[in-house]
Amino acid sequence: WADMIAFDSTQLPEGEHHYCAFLGRRDGRSVRLGHQQLLERYQDSLRMVERIPDALAGAMGNQMYLAVFDGKRELNRFYKDGLAEA
Repeated sequence: WADMIAFDSTQLPEGEHHYCAFLGRRDGRSVRLGHQQLLERYQDSLRMVERIPDALAGAMGNQMYLAVFDGKRELNRFYKDGLAEA
């Protein structure tokens, strides 16, 4: 943050690039992969799995999953698996 204010850029060296995915699910929807199945399938990629507060759930869903992937193919598979209806 300080680099952005002082130099209008970051002074940190550029690191590896990844894709970050947010997936929000609403309670009561019938999905092909349940919560536990999604956790097991993507355990190495998931960085955060939390319930969303009711005040934000209307816009974001009730359950959130934050995952990181090296490529777009993995990212797209995560969304397809996570959102597919039963």
